[in-house]
Amino acid sequence: MPRCTQCGKVNREGALFCQDCGARIATESDVPKTRVASPSDRVAPAAPAAAPAQVSGMVTCPACGVANPTGMNFCKMCGVRLGGSGSSPVASPTPSSASPRTTCAACGGQTPANYSFCQNCGARLAPLPRTVQADAVAPTVAVPPTPPAGLRPAAAAVGDALAAAAAAGGGAMPPAATALPGMAEAVPARPGTPISSRPAATAPRMSPGGGVPVSTGAPTAAQPAAAGLAGPARGPAVGGARARLVSVRPDGTDAASCVFEGPAIDLGRTEGTMRFENDPYVAPRHARIERRDASYLLYPLDWVNGVFVRLREPTDLGDGDCFLVGRQLLRFEVPLEAERKARAAVEHGVAVFGSPLRSAWGRLRQLTVAALTLDVYYLSRAEVVLGREEGHIRFPDDEHMSRRHAALSETRGRVRLEDLASSNGTYLKLKAPRELRTGDLVRVGDQLLRFET
Repeated sequence: MPRCTQCGKVNREGALFCQDCGARIATESDVPKTRVASPSDRVAPAAPAAAPAQVSGMVTCPACGVANPTGMNFCKMCGVRLGGSGSSPVASPTPSSASPRTTCAACGGQTPANYSFCQNCGARLAPLPRTVQADAVAPTVAVPPTPPAGLRPAAAAVGDALAAAAAAGGGAMPPAATALPGMAEAVPARPGTPISSRPAATAPRMSPGGGVPVSTGAPTAAQPAAAGLAGPARGPAVGGARARLVSVRPDGTDAASCVFEGPAIDLGRTEGTMRFENDPYVAPRHARIERRDASYLLYPLDWVNGVFVRLREPTDLGDGDCFLVGRQLLRFEVPLEAERKARAAVEHGVAVFGSPLRSAWGRLRQLTVAALTLDVYYLSRAEVVLGREEGHIRFPDDEHMSRRHAALSETRGRVRLEDLASSNGTYLKLKAPRELRTGDLVRVGDQLLRFET
């Protein structure tokens, strides 16, 4: 993995510019050669740089796999040059009044405002001030429709306040730092409610550019508070036309929500449209949800803690897959061939005494916040049940785990993970982008989010 000589950041393999400071990463071609080539030397011609794949008018980044619009010179996700390091630059898209632009401080070129790297030189773009960004994007305020008399929700007052502020400011949203009523409210968790390693969840901070906060989601007669996460999916977004992301408190009620206004929503601790500044488990820029025609794709950007999605049906597991049950983080591993076919040992002509050997088709490694392994469980039965009070592997001290929570099974070399209708669900860590469906629940750090369309 290349390390930046400017700030020390370890970047992905193949990256040409640092993810943190934007400095160019030194490659082998940048190091001066001390040996003088002689005429007798035969230099093999350099292999042509692999061109990025183009699918349906999109260019796939060869380093991180993110699809970029045709005409981009550098990947909007990781900054790698598209088309190979030795290829000629691609003509940048023509600026349009409908697409906000930002000026690169390094070369002065124009790049779409929602990109992280300059499309002319690859330098990281500095974030715009909130007031300028709000004026450039000019997101519209989504106001909930007025319900019949007697069913007007409490959150409608928030919508009225936003509409009044937008009218007074010429259609622009209030500053992102303005706190909406109820956004800073912290509700203590009750035993058996959604999983959380902290007693209360902090409402996310919104910034303009990719989404617009529309309501705090206070429970009312028209929208009752959820008693847990096992209930049915919520209704459509406001107006039924756009998708939104809702932050869920530890007691199951809704906090702030963010409506898709731009092509993507970024989630992070210090960067992005939806920020969780008090969550130490969230990376500065943790995940992205990108709109692709009528579908929405979830991209994990952080590989320290990753992104987890709640299981809807039994799912196949591979070697190294991690999943959450209650508050336990477990990693599935396939034992080595020598472990599965171990034979009885003999020392000094004496057979070693011990428990009978049982061939295991897998093992679970219990991971801790100290980055250490607490326990290792070998799986030899056809089905292994995990739970708080029942099952083959039990965690009696985990109040967030159900009596019978999840099960792992093996059939002809195929390993499957299934949730047993638990209250808080089973979450699988993503290893690749995933298309979201309405009602999907996503774990980002210590935050629980619900996706709706």
